[in-house]
Amino acid sequence: MCSELARRKKQDWRDLVLSLGVLGSIYVGFSAWAHVHPHWLALTYGSLPLVASIVLMFLIDKLIRSLTPSKTTQRGSERVSAAPRPTGSRSVRPDEEILRAPLDGLSPYEFEHLLALYFRDHGYRVEERGGSGDGGVDLVLIDKESGERIAVQAKHWADHRLVGPDIVRALDSSRKNTKPACYTSWLITTSDLTQQARREADRNHMQYWHGGLLSSELSKWPKWQPPGMKSNRRPR
Repeated sequence: MCSELARRKKQDWRDLVLSLGVLGSIYVGFSAWAHVHPHWLALTYGSLPLVASIVLMFLIDKLIRSLTPSKTTQRGSERVSAAPRPTGSRSVRPDEEILRAPLDGLSPYEFEHLLALYFRDHGYRVEERGGSGDGGVDLVLIDKESGERIAVQAKHWADHRLVGPDIVRALDSSRKNTKPACYTSWLITTSDLTQQARREADRNHMQYWHGGLLSSELSKWPKWQPPGMKSNRRPR
């Protein structure tokens, strides 16, 4: 809307200058016609205001362009200002700190890395794929004996935020599209699944860990030693 208003103001300036130039040319032309001979010279004099107005229009237009950011720059700045700011960092703390932190004190990426540490310690080779462009698969577990590949999605969510069936369907689709393809998939969340999501997971033979089961499994792992007092920070 602002760019449209600026464009209209620019057009108003051009119309005003051009109108003054035309009126000036008519006035000078008629005045010179009666006093200047030959008449073609009078016409030349009469055209001077019009030429001057066109030159003035060009100069004003150039001045406005120099003071106004280009359309590309404006759009680029709008994109930057409208883009959501990142809420966290891809970097993670050292393993020792992650292993001593409660689940609700971890960032989503640290939660993924905690699961990677857990499954490595339980006999799997682990590919960490989390981040933008991961296709919904955060980890790929590879059984060292059978070579079976398992697609894992980690949801570091608050207790009230339940995983819906759309997440389950997306994970099953992503599992099939991994290269090489994964045989099965696991969904691990700090919260829980809706009843419909559980049915969808069972239908797709997907294993899922909700918050209670996750805490129970981690508590059996000697390396995970969070403090007794929970952090005030909640999963996002």
